[in-house]
Amino acid sequence: MVVNNNMKEQEMNTKKNTSSVILNAENLSTYFHTDQGIAKVLEGVNFSLRQGETLGIIGESGCGKSTTALSIMGLLQSPPAFIPEGHIWFKKIDLLTLSNEEKRHFRGRHIGMIFQEPMTSLNPVLTIEDQLTEPLLIHKGLGKKEAIEQVSFLLESVYIKNPKRILKEYPFALSGGMRQRVMIAMAISCAPEVLIADEPTTALDVIVQAQIIDILKELQGQENGVIIITHDLGVIAEMTDYVVVMYAGCVVEKAPVLDLFNNPLHPYTQGLLGAIPRPGMRKGTNTLIEIPGEVPNLLNFPKSCRFCNRCNKAKDICFSHLPLLKEVADKHFVACFLFE
Repeated sequence: MVVNNNMKEQEMNTKKNTSSVILNAENLSTYFHTDQGIAKVLEGVNFSLRQGETLGIIGESGCGKSTTALSIMGLLQSPPAFIPEGHIWFKKIDLLTLSNEEKRHFRGRHIGMIFQEPMTSLNPVLTIEDQLTEPLLIHKGLGKKEAIEQVSFLLESVYIKNPKRILKEYPFALSGGMRQRVMIAMAISCAPEVLIADEPTTALDVIVQAQIIDILKELQGQENGVIIITHDLGVIAEMTDYVVVMYAGCVVEKAPVLDLFNNPLHPYTQGLLGAIPRPGMRKGTNTLIEIPGEVPNLLNFPKSCRFCNRCNKAKDICFSHLPLLKEVADKHFVACFLFE
């Protein structure tokens, strides 16, 4: 897949020159206690989100994308989860140093999140009105009447018709697309500086997916930062400025979106892009690339490159040492011994 968009490139250059870092994950590691041992779900994750930027995080299921988002939000239950090292900086605040009470006041007001499955994220025994007005009552100090007016406007902004009727409904009475719109309205209700969208188009039909993407595009602005976590590389190509590729709990490549699609460096990234069907493909020609093997066990990660057993370009050093992220081009980092 090749991305070629001159307008997008000019826009990215403008953001690069004028924006500042609003969120920064620094050497973030997240582990879980299990009956079999400690599962190292995230290890040494580093990335930054700039003001006005949309950051994409990609990788196959189980690579740590959602755990990264939940670590940022402080929503992982401890125990079993714990963060042995690292920092999550929101401007000058290390979110990992906040108390549980401080995190509750921080969430929603400064960082909002659109969860992966709205049916399980929305409370089934509370009306949409109760759930949407709660953040405004807590974080903004609005009265009930004013909060209802505000959420009615929010529902209209995400293209929900007759919002006053919807506010009286329970989540089970709404379609998947409607529930996802409600989740978006809830996430943006307090105008957070950072918005995290975890698989916002999963399990939706293509028409509703397009509508959700259009809504997310409207939320992209100069003042806030957006993180999109998805399997859909088409969404990444269309919406993001910078992309982080994760594999087995680690960042293996990160680059501006145009560079990543036009010149993927890590064999894993090449495999992801090579598995995308393209127009005009026929049986026996230009076949899709298959990534053989399986992701290593979270309880027993090798002390070497975690992708080496699935990589057709692996060298001897790949099986004995862990490669570190290295900048090989402007803002293009890769963790691979092929570039040592």
